Amino acid sequence: MIGSTRILGLTVMLLALGGAAYADDETRSPLPLGPFRVPAALDLTIRAVTIEASTTAVRARWEIVAGTDRDVAAVLVQPLPDLSPALTGLDEVAKRKPVGPDFIGVGIEADGKPVKPEIAQRATAAGLDVTERLIADGLPVDPWIAPDIEAKLAALAPDKRRFYAMRGMAQWFEGGPPMWGWTASTVLWWPQTFAAGKAVATTISYAPVTGTALLTEATANRLLDGDCRDAAAKAALGKALAAVRAPGPSTSVALLDRTLDLNFEAGPTAPAIGRFTLKVARPSPTTLVVSCGLTPTTASATEVSFTATEFSPPASVTVHFIELPKGSK
Repeated sequence: MIGSTRILGLTVMLLALGGAAYADDETRSPLPLGPFRVPAALDLTIRAVTIEASTTAVRARWEIVAGTDRDVAAVLVQPLPDLSPALTGLDEVAKRKPVGPDFIGVGIEADGKPVKPEIAQRATAAGLDVTERLIADGLPVDPWIAPDIEAKLAALAPDKRRFYAMRGMAQWFEGGPPMWGWTASTVLWWPQTFAAGKAVATTISYAPVTGTALLTEATANRLLDGDCRDAAAKAALGKALAAVRAPGPSTSVALLDRTLDLNFEAGPTAPAIGRFTLKVARPSPTTLVVSCGLTPTTASATEVSFTATEFSPPASVTVHFIELPKGSK
């Protein structure tokens, strides 16, 4: 089977090859964490970033230093995944039964000391901010973590129902529960003072929401012929597909693809990273790790590492974990 998990701007795909049937209802999109934001207008330098990632946990350590002879006061921001009706991974949010807006369990530390961030939420529909309207009507900004959203929509007066229905924000059905259609955006933010010339290590950890999709022979080849050009990985994947393919003239092989994504600030105003390290844990010794945009520097039976200096990351980096059949080399 195959899998993929999304982390802080980086996508990791786990491809696990096996004979189990793939159910359509297992397909879901990953819910990626937004890029950690360091104010570009301030004289702050990202000296190093170290990310340790697996399909169940992500830990990113940002070493940031003030480049002036005076202290720098800044506000750091970590967006959570947007929740939208267009996504198919919302079932995972419900399974986690969050008691608040943070459904991925973000933990923040500054130089080893825990930080309690503030939380800000907004709601949008068709590109328009509808936060204040929802609050005025007694509706939650984030309906996916509100256990009473259906009851509140059902209690709306007819004129308010028309307002939401005309804007595609909600629908009511005779004999069934109402549906909603706005996007909830949540950010965590906190003040941080950077002493002159002194580095501050900010650590962000969380439990990522992985995505699952069906990966066929054709899509696997397109993947490795596109952004993830890796001749060795393509050869190994080809052998793995051949090993699990049943004999016959029209046999096809389907792989379960789990994805892990890491997102970064990108563009001309985004700060470069002095030293970048990504450590990806192998689910098993036979896992083939393929990177889109990064070249492996070291590999062992338990981990694959990617390092770079003066790194200007793209908006998203993709890593694939391909679980080869037992006995593969």
